[in-house]
Amino acid sequence: MLVRLAKCLLVTVLILAMGGHRAWLQTAAWVAMTIDYSQKDCLLVALQKTFDGKHPCQLCHLISKETKSEKKKDFKLFQAKLEFLAHAEPPPLEPPAFPRVVAPGLKLHSRSEPPPLPPPRSPVV
Repeated sequence: MLVRLAKCLLVTVLILAMGGHRAWLQTAAWVAMTIDYSQKDCLLVALQKTFDGKHPCQLCHLISKETKSEKKKDFKLFQAKLEFLAHAEPPPLEPPAFPRVVAPGLKLHSRSEPPPLPPPRSPVV
């Protein structure tokens, strides 16, 4: 039960962070505009007035203004990040050299015999 609530809360926060609340408000505005215009004209004319962009309601104006102000804020923050990264020192591309380790009691043997002929067969048939 608690895990399900946490998942729902996480989805809600992500939707709000991505601007989903404006999509819901815009949908509500379009439905209200269609209902309002359809009381005066036929449904086809009401839909045309709703979506032509020439007859926005007050809620459409508020959503548009909020979207424009948020885009301006995002651009300023993004521009500041670019200036910060331009002055940063590039990371080193080569790894540091490792010290050589000498083991005095270790003897290494090399193999000089050739591989067996014919080559061994695979156990999988």
